[in-house]
Amino acid sequence: MKASAARIAAAVALVGASLAPAGAGLPSPLAMPFLCLERCNSTSAEIHATIAQVGATSAMLGGVATERYNLGEGGRLVVGSDLTDSLPLLRAAGWPSDAPIIAMVSSYPYPPQFATWMREVFADPQPFVEQLVSEASQHGIAGFNIDWEPLSSTVQPGDAAAYAKFLGALGRALAPHGLSVTVDVATWSPLWSFPDLNATALPFIDGIMSMSTYTDSQGSWDHHLAEAIDAFGASGKLIVGLETTRINGTAYPEAQLRQRFDALKEAGMRRVGLWRAPVPSEWDSFLKGL
Repeated sequence: MKASAARIAAAVALVGASLAPAGAGLPSPLAMPFLCLERCNSTSAEIHATIAQVGATSAMLGGVATERYNLGEGGRLVVGSDLTDSLPLLRAAGWPSDAPIIAMVSSYPYPPQFATWMREVFADPQPFVEQLVSEASQHGIAGFNIDWEPLSSTVQPGDAAAYAKFLGALGRALAPHGLSVTVDVATWSPLWSFPDLNATALPFIDGIMSMSTYTDSQGSWDHHLAEAIDAFGASGKLIVGLETTRINGTAYPEAQLRQRFDALKEAGMRRVGLWRAPVPSEWDSFLKGL
């Protein structure tokens, strides 16, 4: 057995022994595509086609995440006025009222002062929380996906622990309003400390999504899947991130898709985040089998 497969098998045993309740705001199984529209240079026609496809396949998916907000100066929530308001378009396309629409709060385009803005919201999160609650109430948002990726050179000692603590506090603050919190993490930034996230964030949030599994290389994917399961699998809240096309924009071979979804099934992983919509039709049978 390969080392990565052995690690997955060991993690599966751990999951079976100590599975915690899943995040209340997320269904299982879950295939959640991310809508990256203007920021991924989609044309108007492509935007409407993507939203139509997501709406038409809602029963297979179970959730959708859309780019909507940023964190800005002073630790305040900023509405992306240059972004398509996809929420009403999704509902017009047939997205069910009882299926979650998750709004991303992003760090794009990664300004060097973003780490400072993070520290500001860590120090005084209440205005940010109040803004989230207000936006969710106005627009029918089910929860928020925190996707903060400051430049690694701007991350200071203590930021990782403070970030994890903030996420836990955010989850506790939004839960009484019926709002879920998910976070995107990987291994390439010192902001993401897996021990800190496990200790102070994960008990209070609904999902943690691995972005290290965004890779064409099967060997790298196997390694990072095992790594994510080792770190977060026992919580029952791991969402495995998958890219829907290879880095050059071409389709994944069916054999490689089968290999990946077989590994997910073996590991008991039934939640995936899909970067990005539209989702190729070749994926349908695999997603239905989650």
